[in-house]
Amino acid sequence: MSQSLNFILLNGPMGSGKSTIAGLLLKKLQRTAVLEIEDIRRFVTGSEDNALAWKVIYRMCDEYLKNGVSILLKQTVASQEIVDRFLQLAKKHKCNVCFYHLQAPRDQLLKRIQNRSKNGKASKALINSNIAKQEQINYPTATVIDTKEMNARDVAKLILRSWKY
Repeated sequence: MSQSLNFILLNGPMGSGKSTIAGLLLKKLQRTAVLEIEDIRRFVTGSEDNALAWKVIYRMCDEYLKNGVSILLKQTVASQEIVDRFLQLAKKHKCNVCFYHLQAPRDQLLKRIQNRSKNGKASKALINSNIAKQEQINYPTATVIDTKEMNARDVAKLILRSWKY
């Protein structure tokens, strides 16, 4: 039996649970690449060239999909134009597409960020900027999941039910 090709966009501000949920999903999914824009930006020192990073990650997604590898793309802030490009790519490869926007109240996001071990890398200004940008985003094609009342395992189960794996 052949495995369906899946493409999931997992969006949300810092502290919304993207990494935790992605880790839980990977335990259940076969042949899936997890990509994150932050990881790609780190390849070029002394630069935060977002446009280049998005081009690189787009090409990585295209190549993985061509070779039968599903994608889980974690992103923090992207324009509707960038999101649309990735959704078109998934459509081109006839993927089962799932697009989720995770959210929680600002005070809860800040508490989660403060409690995690990799907090030392992000300044308060960057954290507040990220959260403020996310509060302005409205992706009409995304399913919104409020992680305030849900734990990561429940969110992962919800997402898995919509995937064909």
